[in-house]
Formats: sequence, structure tokens, C-alpha cells
Amino acid sequence: MIKKIIGYVSLILGAALLVINIGALKTKLNIPIITPILTSVPSLYITIAGVVLAGIGLVLLFKGGTSKQSPEVPIYHGNKVVGYRRR
Repeated sequence: MIKKIIGYVSLILGAALLVINIGALKTKLNIPIITPILTSVPSLYITIAGVVLAGIGLVLLFKGGTSKQSPEVPIYHGNKVVGYRRR
């Protein structure tokens, strides 16, 4: 579950970096902390960071966080396990 949350956050941050990297949006942002950083860092680096974050998010969403349950369930006779049955 945690891997899926991290995957979603990473995917959203990566997509946000790619959208913010558009030239018109980069100059129109008036956020005091982020705007100087975005204008000083080359556009290629921001694009690479966005693609990497989005890729990590996709990998975590599709590969991680799957719960694997045992395909066998125990068969009880009183308190004893007498066998296993497939689901």
C-alpha cells in the first residue's frame, strides 16, 4: 500500500515538473521559492527529472504493492491442521 502511495506521489510530481517546464508556464509562475530555481536550472534537467520521477512512479504502481496471498488454505479438524486446500 505504501509503495502505491509513493508511486502516485512520484507520478504526480513528475507530471507536474513536465507541465511546469513548458516555457510559458515557467515565466508566469510567481511562487517566490520555486520560480528562481526553475529559471536558473536548464530546461533539459527539469525534463529529465520529470521523466525519471514519472517512470519511478509507474514502476512502483505496476510492480510494487501487490499483496500475495497463499494459494492454499488450511483444513482444520478441531484444533489440528489436517491438510491444505487450494483456492
